[in-house]
Amino acid sequence: MDLVEEFPEIFLQISPEVLAWCDYLDNFSSVPIDRSTVVNLRFGFECDIGWKEIIREFCTKVRELVNRAKENGHEIHHSTYILKEKFGSLRNQGSFYGPDRDVYLEEFYKLDNELENKSLKTCELTGKPGKLVYRNGWCKTLCEEMAEKLGYTWK
Repeated sequence: MDLVEEFPEIFLQISPEVLAWCDYLDNFSSVPIDRSTVVNLRFGFECDIGWKEIIREFCTKVRELVNRAKENGHEIHHSTYILKEKFGSLRNQGSFYGPDRDVYLEEFYKLDNELENKSLKTCELTGKPGKLVYRNGWCKTLCEEMAEKLGYTWK
């Protein structure tokens, strides 16, 4: 929860995409959606605590990118809907938007790739150095100790 409080503009500020989703759903309901209760982080964090500092670093760099754009007279935003483990790495799903999005898109993609690459070297459970390990067709990024404890192959 501290990450959400530290980066409300990334996790809580409602994006145009989410507002459009609310408008769409209002067409099928007799009770309109209360926009004051809607946030972007509607699916949350679907990963373990070992990646917390990677997420914090990513959010800090996204905030710096948005602020630098603003200082240059540009408008961009990023809203995260979910941060999750998928195929052993950390994935950010969200919306990078604003009238000047294209100017900063490549830089944002670099940050997003950095997030994923760092997670592939960090144990999802402990935050210690780790690597991608396998068990029965499943993969996770774990340190040697956790891999052995959980029955993953460490080669």
